[in-house]
Amino acid sequence: MSDHSIESALRFCEDQNWSKAKWLGTSFKLAPNDDAPPVLAILFDDYRLGLKVFRSWVDDWGNYDRDDDIRLAIIEGQISEQLPGYTIHISPQSYSSHGQWQRMHPLGIFPETLERFKSAYLKHGEFMLAPIVEHDDGLAYVNANAGIIKRELVFRDVSEIIAPDPDDIVLCNNTDERP
Repeated sequence: MSDHSIESALRFCEDQNWSKAKWLGTSFKLAPNDDAPPVLAILFDDYRLGLKVFRSWVDDWGNYDRDDDIRLAIIEGQISEQLPGYTIHISPQSYSSHGQWQRMHPLGIFPETLERFKSAYLKHGEFMLAPIVEHDDGLAYVNANAGIIKRELVFRDVSEIIAPDPDDIVLCNNTDERP
């Protein structure tokens, strides 16, 4: 990992626009015939600022994270004092205590959708991480032009996390506990 790629990954994961844009949720997008890699899309309250976060990476490195400088983990399982769901943790590969994480409380179809996403990821060996943005007609869509193709994706259960661990930061009960 070069100093420049470390700096870019830190800038992407620590961009002040993450908190300003307000990460609201995620969406798993799958090709109808499973003939393309899946998409993990991030929904922001402020689409424009969310898009800026992704553009910061794409402008420096393009749409492919060749060295997997950005680490992404999907952590399933119950976290004490939190509603059922899963957590997504996005961090620089070398500095996992930095970055963003969000606890998701999905609708009832989540387990099936997550399993289909995992299967598509394993089949294709990659996925796209992309923002959801608002189109001129007011509808939301995945902006593939600002998406980042990733090969590495970590799937874990919360029971596997024992400090010190790259994902132990997600065990904080709320955003007030974030460093």
